[in-house]
Amino acid sequence: LLELQKLQDESHHLTSLLKGKENELSQRKEEKRRLQWKDDVYVVDEIILTATGDKECTLQWPEYGLQIDLPEHSLPSGRPIELQIKAIIAGDFKLPPNCHLVSSIYWINCPERFDKKVTLHLPHAAVIESEEEASYFRFYAAKCSSGPPYEFKELKNGSFIPYRDSASIALSQFSHIAVGTSEIPSRLTRQRYYSQV
Repeated sequence: LLELQKLQDESHHLTSLLKGKENELSQRKEEKRRLQWKDDVYVVDEIILTATGDKECTLQWPEYGLQIDLPEHSLPSGRPIELQIKAIIAGDFKLPPNCHLVSSIYWINCPERFDKKVTLHLPHAAVIESEEEASYFRFYAAKCSSGPPYEFKELKNGSFIPYRDSASIALSQFSHIAVGTSEIPSRLTRQRYYSQV
C-alpha cells in the first residue's frame, strides 16, 4: 500500500509539472502572437479607439497608461472617427545623436487632421524628481508617411512634471512619437532615469 501511495504521489507530481510546462508554453505562444513584425516595426500591442467629433472626449488605453484629450469641435467632419494606435518596441528607426528613449514608441493614426490641438499623455519610465531634471527630457516624433527608416526629430513643446510617470504634449496631427533624452548630466547615472521598456 505504501508503494502504491508513493507511485500515486509521484504520478500526481509529474502531472502537475507537465501542466505547468503546458501553461508556460501557452503563455510564450501568446506573447509571441502579440509581438508581431509589421511594416518594418516590432508591434507589442494595438488598439482602436473611437473619438466623437463634436463633443469633448477622453480616449484611454489603460493597459499602457496612454491618454488623448480631444476638445469640443476638434474634428472637421464632426463625425465619430477611429484612431488606430500601436505600441512599438523596435523597428527601422533613426534617432538623433545620443538620444536615449525612455518610453515605447507609439504609432497613432487618425484619418483626419484636427481643427484644434489635442493633448496626448504618454507614459514613460523616467524618474524625474525636480524641474531641473524635467528639463532634460523631450518628445521625439517621426512622420508616418516618411517610410523606413523613420527619422525622429525633437519636438520643442511638451510638459514634464516631477514625480509623474507620463508627459503631455499638444498636437494637431499624430505620428510615431516617444519620450527621450539626449542631455543626461554626467553627475547623474542613466539607470536612475530609465529602465528597459
